[in-house]
Amino acid sequence: MARAAAVSTVVVPPALVTPIISGDARTHLGEMLLSDRALKPERLAEALNVQTQSGEKLGAILVKQGALDANALTIALAKQLGLPTVDLRKQVPTPEALALVPETIAREFGIVPLLLTDGQLYVAIADGSDLGVRAALQRLPVKEVVVYLASADDVATSLNTYY
Repeated sequence: MARAAAVSTVVVPPALVTPIISGDARTHLGEMLLSDRALKPERLAEALNVQTQSGEKLGAILVKQGALDANALTIALAKQLGLPTVDLRKQVPTPEALALVPETIAREFGIVPLLLTDGQLYVAIADGSDLGVRAALQRLPVKEVVVYLASADDVATSLNTYY
């Protein structure tokens, strides 16, 4: 009788991903923009009315209405989540970092790999609170993923430039 060969599987632990401020502890974006004097109460009220009707994200509405520019939105969202920002117009990804994230994953989740050093992968993303993005980052074959926030337009431009 033939013996079945033992199959061993290697379990790779998930990568540690830069933590964000949890939803309960986060300041609402509108409140933050008002306290930072980046937005007037009337503009916020107008945008919240649009949000109620459309279901769009408040930040996207404010940018569309011209009440906030994309860079100011990125800075506010980064502050809200407790993440640093990066200007992708000044940052060139290394070939080693790009090789770690397949193009399909990078485009699907909006991940721009920037630098790989000592098992740490530095990345830029546009939506730091997206659970799907965070799960994709955990599956990357590194010990740790250090997350920076960048504007959605800059992420898209970088993906088109480097992939």
